[in-house]
Amino acid sequence: MTAKRARTYDGLALLTDQLVNRADAEVAQGVADTRDAYARSQIVVVTFAGASLLFALVLALVIALSILGGLMAARTGRPGGWIDTRTSR
Repeated sequence: MTAKRARTYDGLALLTDQLVNRADAEVAQGVADTRDAYARSQIVVVTFAGASLLFALVLALVIALSILGGLMAARTGRPGGWIDTRTSR
């Protein structure tokens, strides 16, 4: 009877070790997946922030040129800005 118990205990120990190894592998994979997802989300956030900054700079340039065009037209007394009035004469 003790040999049968020993085989049963050995079998249980083997199954327990396999279960622990599988759980360790799943935890390690979960940590790696989380790290990859975090890196991808950082790339998305930085890309979006860069695109927003670039859009803001372009918009500021367009507004500044629009204001300067109006000021130059008022200063010289001629229409200015984006429309070229020389072609209409």
